[in-house]
Amino acid sequence: MKQDLQDTPRIEYLQAYIGAVLKSISDPHRKRSPKLSAHWYSAFLKGNTLSWFPRHRPIAQNFSSSS
Repeated sequence: MKQDLQDTPRIEYLQAYIGAVLKSISDPHRKRSPKLSAHWYSAFLKGNTLSWFPRHRPIAQNFSSSS
């Protein structure tokens, strides 16, 4: 039972992994990439919710072209 509690390799791995992640996200020169939701929210704030995605056509155009 005591051997089950001796899991130092996994703990050391997790400590190293978390340390590397924290180091990489704290880099001030790291390039930031906005998520798709950031683009949607920006368009929403501008009142442009139907054509916020470059390949997306407004719904009204989709209906008029299909008939």
